[in-house]
Amino acid sequence: MASAEEGRDFKDSMKYESARLRSFIGYPRDGAIFAIRYAKAGLYYKNEGGYEVHCYCCGVTIPKLSEFDNPAMIHRNMSRNCPFFTRNPEVNVSVTNDEEKCGNFKLTSLLTSLNQDLGYLERGMPPSGAAQRVTTTTRNNEQPIAGASNAQSEAARELLLKKKKLIRENKRLKMAEMCVVCLRQETSIVFLPCGHLITCEDCGKGTHMRRCELCKTVVKGACKVYKC
Repeated sequence: MASAEEGRDFKDSMKYESARLRSFIGYPRDGAIFAIRYAKAGLYYKNEGGYEVHCYCCGVTIPKLSEFDNPAMIHRNMSRNCPFFTRNPEVNVSVTNDEEKCGNFKLTSLLTSLNQDLGYLERGMPPSGAAQRVTTTTRNNEQPIAGASNAQSEAARELLLKKKKLIRENKRLKMAEMCVVCLRQETSIVFLPCGHLITCEDCGKGTHMRRCELCKTVVKGACKVYKC
């Protein structure tokens, strides 16, 4: 009885896109860049090793994908009757709506936290190893500081880490805004009535786009979004 209740509680928690995204903190580094696309496709990571991801609605298991694969389309093809697609508004809460229902969890801070825990201070190195290799530099010419006090060294190191953090955050946010179809241009078209912002203008207004690539709702209209 308890296990059944735990299963329901887990399923309820995974309906939040932010919760699915957090599940990828333990995902292998060379596949972590797909975490956002997996989470948007209703998939989460069990943290059992390997690359397999799972749907919290239908339970389908999807193996490691390549950078050219579309997780949402593959999920749809493997499980056409999955509630994530047939009843998306009822069973899925996107990151945008999550801010009100999950303690005001911002996408920016979520991605930054995920990025740090995955160990990307330096590519392929854990955070602790990367921090040990940071060289103390001067403000002007970035040459090693000779004889600097511990306080000065720590301040210089923190400055470098903050700079790297901002660069990583910027890259993550840009990736989150990429069109899920062409993966080259930023999203700018909102589908109606589902409200998903997942494609660029070229892909979103194409004659082939009859259904939303994420939830498969019939597209009755499209609206261009202008970002400040």
